[in-house]
Amino acid sequence: MLQDEFETDKNLIDKVSSINLTNYLTRKNKVFMVYMIKTFTKNGITILGELIQAFETDEKLIKTMKIIISTFPKFLVNISKCYNEEIKSDNEDMKYMLIAPRTRKNLITITVKELQVTLKNALKKIHVLDIKNKLGIDNLDEENITRFRSNCKNTK
Repeated sequence: MLQDEFETDKNLIDKVSSINLTNYLTRKNKVFMVYMIKTFTKNGITILGELIQAFETDEKLIKTMKIIISTFPKFLVNISKCYNEEIKSDNEDMKYMLIAPRTRKNLITITVKELQVTLKNALKKIHVLDIKNKLGIDNLDEENITRFRSNCKNTK
């Protein structure tokens, strides 16, 4: 993902910046990091976006912040650097879904067909018809295959 793409995607910035530090580090089995993060949670820093902003301003805990930030993937840190405190939303509801590369849609407007295609892509269940390599046929009428598949119960 290019920097221009994630800098303009408010939904992506909001989701990445709202990653709960304690939950993330617990899921990644970083027990020592969870212990280190306790000082930040006492100061009100609970999400990644707040940690990145505090890193830029707080001089006392910079070494600890660098260690904690290094546990996150670089692309997540880069996205969370675009976090804006004024646009912050503590709402954990999922409102938008990435259904295709660079395409987010409101959950209310997503159709079942779009959701099926997205899930099939995620699970790598979509097969491309490659008859030329499989059968060695050069001239192929795809109309016949479509007609046959419409009459067949098991298309595979």
